[in-house]
Amino acid sequence: MIGTKDSFFNNDALLILDDDRKIKDCNKEFLCLFGFDALPVGASFDAFFNMANGAWHKLACWQPFVCEQRESRKKVHGMMFCEKNRIRMVFSVLTNDESFYEGMPDAQFSSLFSQMKEGVAVHSLHFQNGKAADYVIEHFNESFAELFGIDPHMAAGQKASCFFNTKKAPFLKKFEKAVEATKPTRFDTFYGGSGRHYLISVTPFSKNRFATVVSDLSESRHSQLLYKALNKAAAVISSSSETDNVFESAAQILREYNFECMLMPIEDGAAVNKTYLSFGGIKTIQYPEQIPAVDAFYSKVMRDRRAVYVESLDLPLSLLPQGVRGHTNCIASPLVIDNILAGLFVIMSCGLKQRDTEAVTAFTNQLAAILEKAALISSLKKHIKELERSKQEYANVAERLNMASQASRVGIWDIDLIRNAEYMDNALQKIYGLEPGEFDGKISSWKKFVHPDDQERVARASREAICKGRDYSVEYRIVLHDGTLRYISSMGIVYQDDAGRPVRMVGTDWDITERKKTELALLAEKELLKTTLQSIGDGVMVTDSEGRITLANAQFSRICGTALGDIQGSTLGKVLKGIYRLDGGLCRLPEKTLLTGRTMKGTDCVLVRNDGKTVPVAYTVTPIRDNEAAICGAVLVMRSIEEEKKKQKKIDYLVHHDPLTGVYNRRYFELMVKKLDKKANLPLSVLSCDVNGLKLANDAFGHSAGDRLLKRMASIMTRISRPGDVVARVGGDEFFILMPNADKEQAALFCDKIKTLAAKKRTGPIEDSLSVGFGTKMQPEESIHTVINMAESDMYRNKTNESPKMRDKSIKGILSTLYERFHDLPNNVNRVGHLCCGLARQLGLGEREIADIRLLAMMHEIGNISVDQNILKKPGKLDQEEWKQVKRHPEVGFRILLAFNETAHLAGSVLSHHERYDGHGYPNGVCGEQIPLISQIVAVAGAYDAMTNDRPYRKAFSHEMALEEIEKNKGAQFDPVIAEEFLRMMGKKVV
Repeated sequence: MIGTKDSFFNNDALLILDDDRKIKDCNKEFLCLFGFDALPVGASFDAFFNMANGAWHKLACWQPFVCEQRESRKKVHGMMFCEKNRIRMVFSVLTNDESFYEGMPDAQFSSLFSQMKEGVAVHSLHFQNGKAADYVIEHFNESFAELFGIDPHMAAGQKASCFFNTKKAPFLKKFEKAVEATKPTRFDTFYGGSGRHYLISVTPFSKNRFATVVSDLSESRHSQLLYKALNKAAAVISSSSETDNVFESAAQILREYNFECMLMPIEDGAAVNKTYLSFGGIKTIQYPEQIPAVDAFYSKVMRDRRAVYVESLDLPLSLLPQGVRGHTNCIASPLVIDNILAGLFVIMSCGLKQRDTEAVTAFTNQLAAILEKAALISSLKKHIKELERSKQEYANVAERLNMASQASRVGIWDIDLIRNAEYMDNALQKIYGLEPGEFDGKISSWKKFVHPDDQERVARASREAICKGRDYSVEYRIVLHDGTLRYISSMGIVYQDDAGRPVRMVGTDWDITERKKTELALLAEKELLKTTLQSIGDGVMVTDSEGRITLANAQFSRICGTALGDIQGSTLGKVLKGIYRLDGGLCRLPEKTLLTGRTMKGTDCVLVRNDGKTVPVAYTVTPIRDNEAAICGAVLVMRSIEEEKKKQKKIDYLVHHDPLTGVYNRRYFELMVKKLDKKANLPLSVLSCDVNGLKLANDAFGHSAGDRLLKRMASIMTRISRPGDVVARVGGDEFFILMPNADKEQAALFCDKIKTLAAKKRTGPIEDSLSVGFGTKMQPEESIHTVINMAESDMYRNKTNESPKMRDKSIKGILSTLYERFHDLPNNVNRVGHLCCGLARQLGLGEREIADIRLLAMMHEIGNISVDQNILKKPGKLDQEEWKQVKRHPEVGFRILLAFNETAHLAGSVLSHHERYDGHGYPNGVCGEQIPLISQIVAVAGAYDAMTNDRPYRKAFSHEMALEEIEKNKGAQFDPVIAEEFLRMMGKKVV
């Protein structure tokens, strides 16, 4: 028979069915209402009642119904609530004029709803832009308001967001999903607004309307958690046999489920001044000074010897972990052992209720039984130990010794020298890879384990110990049956009889394999470290705590200029005179690091060696600390920065100097212009110098010749400049000279002097020269830039006036040099010129073209000035590189003629005078009419002259043979028209 706690309502008939609508249980009100003497358990509901309106077919989580008892024809109505695996039904009798509205419960049901323990409400969804944005609470009972902590008098018809006073309506998504599915559903949830767990059942009954039934699961959840925690704690402590661990084990489990506990021991009917509290871990506190709140239950439990529930126990915050509230509920239960009140067990949690007292009492009784059992076991053990202590004393000592031997990998041996037998304890047999009792006691069996290379050393140590009475001490290797290698350190003492004869030898073998491996690993690591230190480029030195050098590498020795043998064991002050800062201060290394423990660094210092030589160095000193962070030494890492300083010096030099000439560059010149532009330096003269013929030198003789020209000019300027003057190369062939405190007369004299000295030098056939101009700043208000412009204008004016004369000198100089190298060249030029002029007249050219042809004939081989004369005079065949150099001369001649206005119009003709009519010539491979006419004329005449005169590599052809060659090559090497005219001119009949 079910009680009222299973009912929807407080005083109504209740029936419970299973899924098949078979009767399972009811309350007494149901039996009275329908006249049943006993409940027909297992019978079908339909055997006793007719359900109206097909309610079974639209069964929902909760819904009203109307039915009729078959026997009495009594009509009843009520509410059905569908749960998992069962249906609960509450009944109320209908009069003849009563009816039931299937949607919303009418006024006749208002009393039913108001009496329900579950919260009941009817809602309708509120939509916005086609989506559910809220829901309206149309009706609700007091239980609904109480469950959510809301004023029950609040008016219905409000939106849920207003009703619950939240930004968004609670549970909206789940309600919307249930309405869309059009079938009942339920869900378990936690609502933060009230801090409770709920079971909510949702029943849709129209398009957007639905009803909810809400049950509070919070208390049942907390009780379930308590029972689970107590059961788990009981299971854990049931296996404990130590009294000291029982409470700690139980407290640890309970704390996992957020329950705290306290144990108050009682002796002779009074609480002892010692209480165990589990907050934040087990701690011991003083009673009652630190926990006066215990008085709330202590005396009552002592008197009644039964559990007491205390609501809102006030504990001092000083005892609690951070964040735990001082107010908590608790249940205090007496701990009775052997009918004696031995203490109080207190469990604490804000969720504890009076109904949990029974469970806590059961756990306390189990705790008492376990403590009693543990105490009995402890007492029994103590008694047994007392009885057997004397009997087991030797055995215990032997066991400890055996355990110590095994733990320390030490075994004991005993050799009977008379019987030649040996004893090994179990630990030693284990070291040798033997099972206990496996060793047969023969010394020969033991010797088989000793490594062959170590047997003689072991035998010698044994003989010396036995024969000479020395202590036995030796290290050797053993080889186990499986091939494993172990290292043994063996020590022993020889015992003699009364006659002084050795009769017994006892000792220990220590398995030092791991130590040996460590030693070998350390040795390898040391060697690796040593190798690494010797191979790195920095000098490294290590000292002990007293500053004595314990390790140094070869690089450190080289930097200091001291042999490695003299460094080891010495101090840095003896190895070198000192390391100094740039300000002259002495760097106290490594003393300062050893004293302060700080890392010291120096980036630009000077090391003074014992031989007086200095080395620029950078260093870092770092302390070495032991396991206790105490300073036990220092490491000095030092490197020579001599090369770095040289490189930096070179970089600094290049920043302000021209790398080719060594004079200052434009950057420095501009800096010095600003620096010298002061009243104290007036008059300030600026000279502008331009190297003449630089392009010609580069084109004719290569850039190396041009570089030599620039260096000579820069050398002249530097040599004659005064101290304080600034000579700078500001462009390819441009130089400036700043002359502070130099007036116009001094500047003019300097210009004349520099020009005179320049003219005394020559770059090959070209006479060196400078075009120079100057400007002088006389007054402070004058602009220095205006003065610089004046100097440049003066220089360009002089250059313009001097250019024709310089060009004429250059051309004549080149031709003169060529004539000196090749003595037959003047005759060759004259012969070719004569032939060219005759051919030009034969072709009907005017006098102007003939004059150009005459000049071209004189100039066409001017490019040979760049060709090594040994190549041109070589009697044999030219190799590939030599031929490549020869084929460059048309391009050189082109650039030379292009450099002068008077000859520039012939530059293209000089470039093409070795091109062939068929396009297989050089340097550009042009053909036919692309080749200038006068170039083709010079080509035919030049070829005839070359063939009819001796060359270093061949003898001259006859006149007829030369003409035959020209005729053979017309249309290929030569223009056919020009070739035929040349043949006619030379008297050959042309077919």
